[in-house]
Amino acid sequence: MLKYILQTKEDFTGEFPITVRTSALWRFNEATPDRNTQLTDSSGKSRHVTVHNWSGTSASLPNGRHGRYFRMNTNNPTTERTYLTAVNDGTFFSDIGNKIVVGGWINPTTYTIGNTYSPIFNTRQGLG
Repeated sequence: MLKYILQTKEDFTGEFPITVRTSALWRFNEATPDRNTQLTDSSGKSRHVTVHNWSGTSASLPNGRHGRYFRMNTNNPTTERTYLTAVNDGTFFSDIGNKIVVGGWINPTTYTIGNTYSPIFNTRQGLG
């Protein structure tokens, strides 16, 4: 019975599948960002995510037990200010009532959240 339920890569890995409704999907498959400090959008819609403050910081894309992951602000989180942005071109939330699903693992360091820079998710800034 299990053979018939688990049939795709996503069934085994837990990755989000790409569907017609997928707006953007970043899987962090790269070892480093490209020359524009961007990470690839796997959805096919070219909504690459930009890594701000990559150079000279502890930001990295190491291999982990679930694949690559994005690691940031671990050396000195009070001064390192690495964060990711995806520009909303107006189509992320094109209709009132649309939903955004964000998935990921957060592994806090020994630093306290109150005294560090910890940009988890913000939809209040920018043009769109």
